[in-house]
Amino acid sequence: MTEPTIIRPNPKTGIPLAESLAALLITATRKQFEQQLAQKDSDIARLAAINRSRKQRQH
Repeated sequence: MTEPTIIRPNPKTGIPLAESLAALLITATRKQFEQQLAQKDSDIARLAAINRSRKQRQH
């Protein structure tokens, strides 16, 4: 059985359907991972600022 293929107009080449679907999933997963990483970086920066503030009040 042949794998389904999408034909690109320029250049006129075929892309296996599985590859095109995988690219969409990879892109979506990468975006989600980058958002989670950015949120963790933000949380760490916020906690560091809180810790610095607490240390300054103690001295």
